[in-house]
Amino acid sequence: MFDDFLLMLIIMNPFAQTLYLSTLMQQTKGGEFTRVLGEGAIFTFLICMMCAVVGEFILFRVFQVSLPAMRVFGGLVNLQLAWAYVLKGPSGVKLFRGDIAELAQQIAMPVMVGAGVVWVSIRIGRIHDVLTTTAIIGAAICVNCVLIEAYRLVLTQCHGRWERVIPKYFGIAMRFNALLAGAVSVQMILGGTLEFIEDFSA
Repeated sequence: MFDDFLLMLIIMNPFAQTLYLSTLMQQTKGGEFTRVLGEGAIFTFLICMMCAVVGEFILFRVFQVSLPAMRVFGGLVNLQLAWAYVLKGPSGVKLFRGDIAELAQQIAMPVMVGAGVVWVSIRIGRIHDVLTTTAIIGAAICVNCVLIEAYRLVLTQCHGRWERVIPKYFGIAMRFNALLAGAVSVQMILGGTLEFIEDFSA
């Protein structure tokens, strides 16, 4: 159970989410961001639970979408975001547009929910009963949000000399994280492509 929780948290990648959400953190007030993040987490939980319970039937049987195709598309989306961040920083990642009421949906997808999260949700739902699945997914999303909020608090609460120094170090760390996110994205694309070729050849 703990292994599945850890896998879910790693695939969600809260560190990459802080990267994509950093611009939004700067553009909104603390309470406003927390509210939007909470709403996005609720959307994410509902999507993950739907995937865990009926995702395999809807995606693979009804729509005939293969898991390799999802991995490739998810990798392409994440690669584009990581590429923009590495080259231009937070200003290059313009995910969020429109009214504040619409931001929660945009946070849920594609920031929190990607092809990997869908796959893990389906896997957890296949292995565990509904109650255990709910606990695993809910705990992973809660920890994910706590880490994002902790990052935001560090940036907003530092004052004086640290107010200039900490964002610089975080900026370097975020660009390095973008490189890792890009590498993972390429791995998703290659893995999905190879899996598709193997399935087609079989």
